[in-house]
Amino acid sequence: MNKSIDPRKFRMPAEWEEQSGVWLQWPHEDKSRGYQRKLESIWLEITDTLKQHVTVDLCIQDERRREYIERQLQFYGIGLDNIRFYIIPTNDIWIRDNGPTFVIGEKGELAAVNWVFNGWGGRYPHSLDKQVPRQIARELGIPLFPVNYVMEGGNIEVNGQGDLICARSATLISEPKISFGCRG
Repeated sequence: MNKSIDPRKFRMPAEWEEQSGVWLQWPHEDKSRGYQRKLESIWLEITDTLKQHVTVDLCIQDERRREYIERQLQFYGIGLDNIRFYIIPTNDIWIRDNGPTFVIGEKGELAAVNWVFNGWGGRYPHSLDKQVPRQIARELGIPLFPVNYVMEGGNIEVNGQGDLICARSATLISEPKISFGCRG
């Protein structure tokens, strides 16, 4: 983290604010047999719908699977426009839980928050998933703010004005080392 960047000058935008992109982790067979086959049609539909409104950023296991997914997108008439691929290996697919939370600075600059991800209480392998925020920040060339909170991203809601609601069951708070001006 660049020490000259003050995280208190950033805010978490509300879910309903305009956004330029959405990140997805593509399903793969590395988790369990049949996982990709079971979920891929859903991810194709999600990607097709999202790309009509925002850029879709896809985390893909490796180059071989990137080529496969490109062929799938072409075959089903979805195409490759408004889609960006990143080779970022993962254990699972739900980036809302293990991925970064994007924050916006006073001048509109983008940064990422790296919550601690513990694999849903240590129940599942997560050595790759917990690296995703760092890799995304590096790919985008943006600051990354490490936070000493265990947080499953799907259990956090903010209004963009400093109020935060989260599920206690999905949050473990150590001593806070950073603040984004949340009153929460």
